[in-house]
Amino acid sequence: MIPDQRSDQLVEAPSRPMSRCHLFWAVILPMVLLVGVITFCAYQYHEPPYYYAAIDSVSGLNLTTDLARRPALLYPEFNLTVRVAPHTLWFKKCLDRGAYVGVAYRGFWFATSVPTTDKICVGPGKVVDRPFVARGRDVVMPVSVQDSLVGELRGPLPDFNVVFLGLWRCCALSCGTRRVGDAGVLRTRCSQTYSTCTRYTY
Repeated sequence: MIPDQRSDQLVEAPSRPMSRCHLFWAVILPMVLLVGVITFCAYQYHEPPYYYAAIDSVSGLNLTTDLARRPALLYPEFNLTVRVAPHTLWFKKCLDRGAYVGVAYRGFWFATSVPTTDKICVGPGKVVDRPFVARGRDVVMPVSVQDSLVGELRGPLPDFNVVFLGLWRCCALSCGTRRVGDAGVLRTRCSQTYSTCTRYTY
């Protein structure tokens, strides 16, 4: 009779497939979080900065000289402050070359600035203000618009529409109405977009 021989070798336990719960926590959830972080960072990186604008002063709209004739031939000049601020705490943002500012009154264009030749950049968590000058040349407005402007100039200074142009193709960014001398509007972001490839009004 042959005695039993016991092996001293360890017997490997059969492997069990990963449960659905372990698969979710170990593989699927980290992948979803990674994709979410990448998407969020890509959005933050490509999203443009916030833009603000205020009209500091205006000249060339004197009631007794510039606007005495009907219709008047005007050469208005608007001194503006443009503010650029990032919407993120991680990336630098810039106002690109070629952007410029336009000023309108009741849908009638008054003046535009010279397009920027350099980028205006701002770091995370900061703001930068830059002076812009929008000028009009040989501006002749409809008599009805001129009469409305004259009426408003006899009281408080009128509101003008300030628009960013040249930011994107076929798109303008309107700041809405801005009253001359109101620096408080630099806290109100310009957020109304319009198509410049089709007809639009302000």
